[in-house]
Amino acid sequence: MKPAPVLSTLFVAFAALCPAQSLPETAPQPGVQVRLSISKAAYKPGEPVEITALIQNVGTEPFYVWEGIGFAHYGEGIFTPHLTDSGGKDVPELFRAGGHRGVGRTDFAQYVETHWLYLAPRQFYGVTESRFASLLRPGEYSLVVEYSSSVFPWSLAGETFNEVQESAKKLKYAALLGKFRSNEVTFIVTR
Repeated sequence: MKPAPVLSTLFVAFAALCPAQSLPETAPQPGVQVRLSISKAAYKPGEPVEITALIQNVGTEPFYVWEGIGFAHYGEGIFTPHLTDSGGKDVPELFRAGGHRGVGRTDFAQYVETHWLYLAPRQFYGVTESRFASLLRPGEYSLVVEYSSSVFPWSLAGETFNEVQESAKKLKYAALLGKFRSNEVTFIVTR
């Protein structure tokens, strides 16, 4: 078997599983807000930017999110930072790390209830990390983060999306999947 068709199939499966959604479809759409803050409005060249990103339940029903949230550029249950300069040009990080979670061939609903975090209304879950230290020259910057989560690990384990959907019907509350963008924050790097 040639690797190109296998990789193409995986990418198509991944793309089909990424749109914003929650499982089960019968559950109400969760009230989700992704919030971003930084520790101060001005930084010195070479100083890291302390970023806090969190996902908050602003709805009336609980939902489940991946436990072990963190900053990364690919994977599940992650915050991906997007930094631009004053001209709107992307400022990419030197290393774009991430990783997909292995779940094996396991029942989606059972895995969610056992390993995901239950987020009740008004609760939030987040992380703080220092980033971008060596990238920033004097100027103005804008930053947003995107929370993303998918059923890609089940696809890699051989489950179909229909099988995951059927399993998800056993959940009492929605499992949060998809992409959710935060507010934008701006800061300057002084000379």
